[in-house]
Amino acid sequence: MKGLMFFAEGMEDSETLVTLSLLRKLNKEITTASIEDTLWIRTLDGLKVEADCFFKDVNVDDYDYLIIPGGKFCKPRIPLLNDVVKDTAKYFNDKGKLVAAICHAPTLLNDNGVLVGKEFVCHPSVKDLITVGTYVGPKKAHTYQNVITAEAAGSPVEFTYEIVKYLDGKEVADALITRIRY
Repeated sequence: MKGLMFFAEGMEDSETLVTLSLLRKLNKEITTASIEDTLWIRTLDGLKVEADCFFKDVNVDDYDYLIIPGGKFCKPRIPLLNDVVKDTAKYFNDKGKLVAAICHAPTLLNDNGVLVGKEFVCHPSVKDLITVGTYVGPKKAHTYQNVITAEAAGSPVEFTYEIVKYLDGKEVADALITRIRY
């Protein structure tokens, strides 16, 4: 199974890089796609990381799941970038594919139908911005149907655990936790 992860200026370091690292420890094929006009992305804490490709060059039908890290890019910095994320998440959801969003990223799932009738968690500071679905936090991570959401920068291990459990089952997810000695 192939995963697609958005990269954008101001993405939260741990939510992005810890999740990506843990998935790659399991040899998951994850493509990081920049929604910016550069492959080199500066994270919220100022790290400079390179995306695998530009999102505009991606065929979303080649991917089985989508991961949206949080960070300041989730705020309406550039509406067009937010629309790319929202539209892609809606497409994955409509196809019944996994959509995973952490911290502020669940706000991007509010007005595109992804969270309608679903339970979610997010950073407590933005829960009131999500007007559809049912907030079930505070909780590190939560899976409801084909949507996985997580609370904040302190949640990437639990977030990744839920992704792996969804994709490969509890045994593989438990083995990941044992492997990293969490």
